[in-house]
Amino acid sequence: MIEVKRELKSAQRCVEMLKGRLIKVTINKGRNKFITFHGRIVECYPGIFTIKSADDDKIYSMSYSDVLTKCVRFFPAACCEK
Repeated sequence: MIEVKRELKSAQRCVEMLKGRLIKVTINKGRNKFITFHGRIVECYPGIFTIKSADDDKIYSMSYSDVLTKCVRFFPAACCEK
């Protein structure tokens, strides 16, 4: 798992470093609801970033504050390259 510092700029740099690589993403939707999928970070914008799911080709957009509050977590997916 990737730990980011409590600064927005460092969260942006960490997300940009993962751009284009296959990662496992876990999203906490609240009330014990989690979405887990494999995907790639497609674009990084000043306030948000987008992830395209490798499983069903959905596109999710998330903010960097979601990374800081750990609502979105990234895990390495080196063993499942597609």
